[in-house]
Amino acid sequence: MTQSTAPVMYLSQADTREDPRISIDAHISRELIDLRIWFRCDEVEHSTAQKGVTLHTKSLPDLIKPLNKLQAIIDEGEAQCI
Repeated sequence: MTQSTAPVMYLSQADTREDPRISIDAHISRELIDLRIWFRCDEVEHSTAQKGVTLHTKSLPDLIKPLNKLQAIIDEGEAQCI
């Protein structure tokens, strides 16, 4: 996958060893949303976890509504682990 020139969005820096990141990548003429956790191996170096989520950019609108509903459930304290 070739990294595009689009900016990388950092989701949180609460843990100094992990950086969740979202980026837009290009792969064979397709734009993809890439969500990965990057780990700090030392003070400067970051490396990505092998597992992550990659979605076609066209699927983003279909994800926003359920994610907002999930956030509302979490904010209301109604989330339960299964």
